[in-house]
Amino acid sequence: MFGTQLLVLVEIFSRMHTLNTDFGLIFSQVGNFLLYALNPLLATLWFMYIHYQIHSSDKLLKNVWYYGLLVVGLNLIIVLINLKFGFLYTLSSNYAYERGTVFMLTELLNLTILLGTVILILMYKKRLTYEHIKTYLIVILIPMIGLVLQIFFEGYPVAVHSVVLALIVKYVNLQNKKINHDYLTGLFNRRQLDYYIEDI
Repeated sequence: MFGTQLLVLVEIFSRMHTLNTDFGLIFSQVGNFLLYALNPLLATLWFMYIHYQIHSSDKLLKNVWYYGLLVVGLNLIIVLINLKFGFLYTLSSNYAYERGTVFMLTELLNLTILLGTVILILMYKKRLTYEHIKTYLIVILIPMIGLVLQIFFEGYPVAVHSVVLALIVKYVNLQNKKINHDYLTGLFNRRQLDYYIEDI
């Protein structure tokens, strides 16, 4: 939830160059840098969330966390290099934002992570109920559509809004409940015990 709120705030800052003031330009420079730097964060966190819902293993999650840090770290390096070469985006002193020649790189990175999440769900679909599979796939599909639309509609925060919409769908349908808990006692059920044994 915090990640989404942060992304929305950064998105607002990234568009302040439209104020046509030096103050707005500075905020926009910071906002665009953070927007591109944090781009794969939410998709990575969603992959980790699904992974934990399936395995409920802190040890396995820790390994996934390291891979997630690697992805976010490599993306950050690319964005830092972009500040010199402008291949992702540029923001000129006359308040003009322009996409770079390989601006789609960040969108493709997110799409790859989301597709990886879909594959993870399908691989372990026997561990999930039909309702949870349906909700997870819808929640993934919404940002994927948003990312594709973002490619064609420059200047509109479609991708960010799609993430917010996906989050709403997730909380409405799942009500933030773990799928491997007994709803009466709040304790892990037999199904979860079987999965723990499988993962050992």
